[in-house]
Amino acid sequence: MKDRLSLSIFTVEVDGKPVLTLEARLYSEAEAIVADERLRAALCAVKSGGEALCDDCSILRLRLARPDEAKHYKMTPSEAMDGHLKLVYLVDLDEPGDTEAGELS
Repeated sequence: MKDRLSLSIFTVEVDGKPVLTLEARLYSEAEAIVADERLRAALCAVKSGGEALCDDCSILRLRLARPDEAKHYKMTPSEAMDGHLKLVYLVDLDEPGDTEAGELS
């Protein structure tokens, strides 16, 4: 049955602010991604407006993406390879070398 489920787009909020979107078949799969410490580490390493997107005390929440967030996700080109997760930031990133789409393996 898992193969018949379509992908849904989810938004990760950091301290109540929508920060990035990702795609998963099940809410529980997306929830596991958010619970992974690699995601928190990635968010701590990226800055927007001169500040890290999160810190060790930040609260990360998951929800279904709103229509505008889902559209942004779908319209952002992906260079994600098989086995990698496409992450699309909803905030402007500070570092010029960063792109809107990221990967988490």
